[in-house]
Amino acid sequence: TVRGWSRDVAQLLNTLGRVYLLQGRWQEAVEMCEGSLSICRKLGDQHGESATLNNLGNLYQLQGRWREAVLMLETNLRLLRTLADQ
Repeated sequence: TVRGWSRDVAQLLNTLGRVYLLQGRWQEAVEMCEGSLSICRKLGDQHGESATLNNLGNLYQLQGRWREAVLMLETNLRLLRTLADQ
């Protein structure tokens, strides 16, 4: 299905973002993770969104982009608390 395909694409983008992060290819990592985040949010895939927010937080942390890192990680924490309550 299109929904399943989109979820696969989101997961792939997030994984590719993680690889780029590990290679120090910051801009490409951000682009992949932002693409994944957008798809996850459109699909309502909160688990995928959580994984991507975590990767973005780590990416921003490694770049010294502290405000953005905190924003991503705090957003993820709220989301995880919501998921735990379900």
